[in-house]
Amino acid sequence: MECPIAKSFWNKFTMWYNVPCRGNIALEQNEIIYGVLKYTSSSLIPNHLIIIGKYFLYIIFNAVQDEKRRQFTDFVTLVNEKIEKYIAIRTNKLLSFTKKWSNFLNN
Repeated sequence: MECPIAKSFWNKFTMWYNVPCRGNIALEQNEIIYGVLKYTSSSLIPNHLIIIGKYFLYIIFNAVQDEKRRQFTDFVTLVNEKIEKYIAIRTNKLLSFTKKWSNFLNN
C-alpha cells in the first residue's frame, strides 16, 4: 500500500474497528484486497466494512469536483446511516440491523 491517503484510511479503519469489538484486527494488504478469507460468522462484518471502505476510497479518489476533503468520520457516517440502515428500514428489518451493528452504532 503505497498511497498515503489509503494507508492512513486503513490505519484509522483498524483503530476504529478494534475499539467496539475489543479485538485486535490487523489488516494486511491481502485482507484489504481479498477480505478476511477464513470464514467464520465473525468475518462477515469486517468483510462488509472492508468493501464499504474500498468504495469510500473510490469516492475520495474520483471526486475531483468535490471541494470538500473527505474525512474518516464521513466513512463512519456512510456505514451507520446511508447503506444498510436504509435497506433495513425499507424491508422492515431495522431490529436485525440494530442487533448486527450494535457495537458500532454508538460510536
